Amino acid sequence: MGRLQRRVSLAERSGVVVDFEARPVRALAARLMGSGQAMPRARVRLRISGRELQAETGLHGELYLEGVPPGRHAGQSEDGGLRCRFELTVPVQSEVLFDAGDLWCGPS
Repeated sequence: MGRLQRRVSLAERSGVVVDFEARPVRALAARLMGSGQAMPRARVRLRISGRELQAETGLHGELYLEGVPPGRHAGQSEDGGLRCRFELTVPVQSEVLFDAGDLWCGPS
């Protein structure tokens, strides 16, 4: 989005369409789990169509990602030198935020 504000001056009894160039955002939230507990501050990598998304989980293993298309995606995580793999399934949806729930990360 280029600008958050636009100044518009209208003549009496007229109207105008103002395009803010906003685009919809699709995001997902999840919690990364491993060995029966949340994985705090773990580095996460997800490969999608030749590009790599990277993120770090929060203090309770929470994960937030944008721009993940529908489908099944393989991911991996590293937490204190320990690596694990997980699979993320994103459905075709119309909601802005998809809650993927707990993602279980197993040995790689």
